[in-house]
Amino acid sequence: MGFIGKLFGHQDEDRGDVQVLERPTDEVCLHTAAAPEWDNLDDMGKEDRVARFRCPACGEVFSASDYRRMQASDSERLAKVMEPGSGEES
Repeated sequence: MGFIGKLFGHQDEDRGDVQVLERPTDEVCLHTAAAPEWDNLDDMGKEDRVARFRCPACGEVFSASDYRRMQASDSERLAKVMEPGSGEES
Protein backbone atom coordinates (compact mmCIF):
# COMPACT_ATOMS: atom_id res chain seq x y z
CA MET A 1 0.00 0.00 0.00
CA GLY A 2 1.29 3.46 -0.82
CA PHE A 3 1.75 6.43 1.46
CA ILE A 4 -1.44 8.15 0.26
CA GLY A 5 -3.49 4.99 0.84
CA LYS A 6 -2.14 4.68 4.38
CA LEU A 7 -2.75 8.37 5.04
CA PHE A 8 -6.43 8.10 4.12
CA GLY A 9 -6.95 4.70 5.78
CA HIS A 10 -7.60 2.70 2.63
CA GLN A 11 -7.53 -1.05 3.07
CA ASP A 12 -4.82 -3.09 1.40
CA GLU A 13 -6.87 -5.70 -0.50
CA ASP A 14 -4.11 -8.31 -0.34
CA ARG A 15 -3.15 -8.00 3.34
CA GLY A 16 -6.42 -6.88 4.93
CA ASP A 17 -4.74 -4.20 7.07
CA VAL A 18 -7.97 -2.65 8.33
CA GLN A 19 -9.54 -4.39 11.31
CA VAL A 20 -13.29 -3.94 11.76
CA LEU A 21 -14.38 -3.83 15.38
CA GLU A 22 -17.93 -4.81 16.18
CA ARG A 23 -19.84 -3.50 19.17
CA PRO A 24 -20.60 -6.24 21.71
CA THR A 25 -24.29 -7.10 21.82
CA ASP A 26 -24.33 -7.95 25.52
CA GLU A 27 -23.51 -4.44 26.76
CA VAL A 28 -25.58 -3.11 29.62
CA CYS A 29 -26.43 0.59 29.47
CA LEU A 30 -26.91 2.21 32.87
CA HIS A 31 -28.74 5.25 31.41
CA THR A 32 -26.86 7.57 33.77
CA ALA A 33 -26.72 10.42 31.24
CA ALA A 34 -30.41 10.43 30.28
CA ALA A 35 -31.62 13.94 29.54
CA PRO A 36 -35.09 15.36 30.15
CA GLU A 37 -37.31 16.36 27.24
CA TRP A 38 -40.37 18.57 27.32
CA ASP A 39 -43.33 18.73 24.92
CA ASN A 40 -43.95 22.44 25.44
CA LEU A 41 -41.30 25.17 25.23
CA ASP A 42 -42.89 27.02 28.16
CA ASP A 43 -42.39 23.94 30.37
CA MET A 44 -38.62 23.71 29.82
CA GLY A 45 -36.67 23.64 33.06
CA LYS A 46 -39.69 22.66 35.15
CA GLU A 47 -38.98 19.25 36.68
CA ASP A 48 -42.67 18.51 37.24
CA ARG A 49 -43.40 19.07 33.52
CA VAL A 50 -40.79 16.68 32.02
CA ALA A 51 -42.47 14.54 29.34
CA ARG A 52 -39.75 11.88 28.96
CA PHE A 53 -36.05 11.12 29.40
CA ARG A 54 -33.80 10.00 26.54
CA CYS A 55 -30.49 8.19 27.05
CA PRO A 56 -27.88 9.52 24.58
CA ALA A 57 -25.71 6.42 25.02
CA CYS A 58 -28.23 3.82 23.84
CA GLY A 59 -31.13 5.93 22.54
CA GLU A 60 -33.72 4.38 24.84
CA VAL A 61 -36.63 6.62 25.87
CA PHE A 62 -38.30 6.45 29.30
CA SER A 63 -41.45 8.07 30.61
CA ALA A 64 -40.75 10.62 33.32
CA SER A 65 -42.27 8.40 36.02
CA ASP A 66 -40.36 5.30 34.88
CA TYR A 67 -37.05 7.16 34.82
CA ARG A 68 -37.62 8.68 38.27
CA ARG A 69 -38.47 5.23 39.63
CA MET A 70 -35.28 3.90 38.06
CA GLN A 71 -33.25 6.74 39.63
CA ALA A 72 -34.71 5.96 43.04
CA SER A 73 -33.40 2.40 42.83
CA ASP A 74 -30.01 3.30 41.26
CA SER A 75 -27.87 1.95 44.08
CA GLU A 76 -29.61 -1.43 43.97
CA ARG A 77 -29.60 -1.50 40.17
CA LEU A 78 -25.91 -0.60 39.89
CA ALA A 79 -24.93 -3.12 42.56
CA LYS A 80 -26.78 -5.84 40.65
CA VAL A 81 -25.02 -4.93 37.39
CA MET A 82 -21.61 -4.88 39.10
CA GLU A 83 -22.01 -8.38 40.58
CA PRO A 84 -19.60 -10.92 39.05
CA GLY A 85 -21.32 -12.98 36.41
CA SER A 86 -24.16 -10.50 36.02
CA GLY A 87 -24.63 -9.46 32.41
CA GLU A 88 -28.14 -8.17 32.49
CA GLU A 89 -30.08 -5.47 34.21
CA SER A 90 -33.58 -6.13 35.50
